[in-house]
Amino acid sequence: YLVTGGRGTHSALYRIKATDAAAGSPPQRSTASRELRSLRHSMESMHTTPDPGRLDDIRKALGNEDRMVRYAARVALEGLPVDIWQNEAWSEADPQAAIEMLLALARQQNEDSSTSDPIIQRAIQIGSGTTDPELQRQVMRVMALAIARQGPASSPLISEATNWLLEFTEDHDVQTRRLCHELLVSMQARSLPSLLVMRMED
Repeated sequence: YLVTGGRGTHSALYRIKATDAAAGSPPQRSTASRELRSLRHSMESMHTTPDPGRLDDIRKALGNEDRMVRYAARVALEGLPVDIWQNEAWSEADPQAAIEMLLALARQQNEDSSTSDPIIQRAIQIGSGTTDPELQRQVMRVMALAIARQGPASSPLISEATNWLLEFTEDHDVQTRRLCHELLVSMQARSLPSLLVMRMED
């Protein structure tokens, strides 16, 4: 079905169907898609009934290549007490899983956390250790969320983060550059004014 029109114009509802469809059974879903759907449902089952005993399953799913599986696993992780998985976020070896855990940690309103420093420090370590552009962008998003939720970073860490971010100010990817510049602005990086002037002169 599809609808056309709107905003004062003539509207119409259309139904599209094949007129020469071959008879037979509908296409079968692949084994891989069934397994991913089953894994996602498994993670989603813990959204309403958290299960600390399945922390290892959640950690494994956080590193899955499928974004929807990772999202379901992260929500399941956020439903668990922070104190049982926070240390895992600092030591997780899988970069993708570690990023998801940092994202979950940044989203927690922890009264003991008055600074975003630990999250940003770990995020920089992950970002510096990978050449994957998508992971690097995810690291920047984690840093931005940590600052927004947990408070500004300390001056020494802002300097360290700035040095890493400056690598991406001329990146060919527009989204990467935008994330980089937004972070530099939010951290009030001291090198930002001179960088902007240089860009204007170019």
